[in-house]
Amino acid sequence: MFLRCCFLNLVSELESMTFSSGAMSRKYLKDKSQRVLSTKSRSERFIDIPSGLCKLIDDYLLFHRPNCSDTNHLFVVGKGKNTGIPLSYDTVYKMFKYYEKKAGIKLSPHVLRHTHATSLIKAGWDASFVQKRLGHSQVQTTINTYIHLSDEDIKGAYEKYEQRKRD
Repeated sequence: MFLRCCFLNLVSELESMTFSSGAMSRKYLKDKSQRVLSTKSRSERFIDIPSGLCKLIDDYLLFHRPNCSDTNHLFVVGKGKNTGIPLSYDTVYKMFKYYEKKAGIKLSPHVLRHTHATSLIKAGWDASFVQKRLGHSQVQTTINTYIHLSDEDIKGAYEKYEQRKRD
């Protein structure tokens, strides 16, 4: 849910989320945004976090996150000999592969990113807004790579257009 809702760019931006930015604490629940570092462009951007997800993260921080004073990373290994170590790309990748196999569907952080981008476009978001949320420098990258509309989606949009024209 976190990756999908916040449009994180694969796991690299997830790994960059720390408490040190000052946003990832109970204070961030008021801001409802988090600064992340994009590893592709080496630039920072803010992502909006839905209030329901803020509550889930707050619960995680208060009740489920291992007590690890050695790190300021948000997501850490929860059990075993590596408890408290920040999640690595490899660890997250293996988690997704485990759940992909268990669910019998294609699943990856990038699939969630594509799904959310398409959902926003279907909900009526302008492609330039989606571009900014994704952290792309060009809207064409967003449109060509992340927007997956079916013939039925296009037909529905056209029918709405025709209805508005008649009204």
